[in-house]
Amino acid sequence: ALRDDQFGRRYCLESILASFAERDGDVDAGIAVRAKDLSTPYSYLQIAQLCLDHGRQAQALKWAEEGLWQFEDRPDERLVLFAVDLYRRMDRKDDAGKLLWQTFERSPSMEVYRRLKRAAGSAAAEVRDRALALLQSQLSAPAGRAAPRWSSPRELVLEVMMSEGLLAQAWDLVHKYGCSDLLLASLAQASEKSHPAEALKVHAQQVERMVRLGGQDNYKAASKVIDRMRRIRAHIGENADHAAYLADLMLRHKAKRNFMALLQQHRP
Repeated sequence: ALRDDQFGRRYCLESILASFAERDGDVDAGIAVRAKDLSTPYSYLQIAQLCLDHGRQAQALKWAEEGLWQFEDRPDERLVLFAVDLYRRMDRKDDAGKLLWQTFERSPSMEVYRRLKRAAGSAAAEVRDRALALLQSQLSAPAGRAAPRWSSPRELVLEVMMSEGLLAQAWDLVHKYGCSDLLLASLAQASEKSHPAEALKVHAQQVERMVRLGGQDNYKAASKVIDRMRRIRAHIGENADHAAYLADLMLRHKAKRNFMALLQQHRP
């Protein structure tokens, strides 16, 4: 606790000194104060941003590149994107693309993927295929290999597939590896026209889960999902199936009076 307190006081003092230097227009003094603690990638980003704010573009890039090199094993996305934007300002598009791919390989994210796609222009499909191949190779890596340095690989692969409209592939992935309830719900909504049976199955599971939890908010949420199910079944000509589903639901949960009151609104 004492050490944390000392760190807090030192950080506060350094921030005050840096603000005085910036107020007086002494950029070098501001850099010097901030450079006393370079223990995080964000420290480098602050100095790089300070340089850029004062028109020192080349110096800003130097600090950004040094921070990326010092923390290459755990890249900070904010610093990466700062450097990428600077490269583009300086008409160094190849360097920007190289840095984005290096980052995506080490610590992929949807934001880095979007940047890669945006920069690719007419070659966006090639970026999509390369990114998916990379992510899926991590998923199917044999046991014993080092684990990826990024979390929730399945979630990211699914997000990329959904963003690209590759819903059949997304469902194949879910069947093989599973995914979080939240992402599964998003996939189900996105698939209501293309994969109605899959969507209905997930929606029905959602309804059961919310009803089991109980409470008026959950009942209302379940009611909205049931309405989505009604529209899906109407679209595919399964109105009778939906009526049977409602009857079964009401029979199994008849003791939940508040839920029953909401279900009455869905009866034909």
